[in-house]
Amino acid sequence: MTRLETGKIQEGDDWPGVFIRGDNALMAYAPALSALIEGKASPVHMAYCDSLLRLLRSADVSVDEKAVQRVTMDDPSNDNRGHPQ
Repeated sequence: MTRLETGKIQEGDDWPGVFIRGDNALMAYAPALSALIEGKASPVHMAYCDSLLRLLRSADVSVDEKAVQRVTMDDPSNDNRGHPQ
């Protein structure tokens, strides 16, 4: 299986979404958001928050298609769109 990287993803013709790898979530984005919420964000924390905001905005369908990682569900009959796991 190919390693999925943090970024914009899309399956088929469905709307794009965002995937965040666990290492990015736990070591960058979560601490930065915590520091921001606590009012203790350093310039590094702010840079991670800005990066996360850009990542979330990348799900906009008008964003350059070259930046999209294409994924395929293992079981096409397993349609979980709109149902969080």
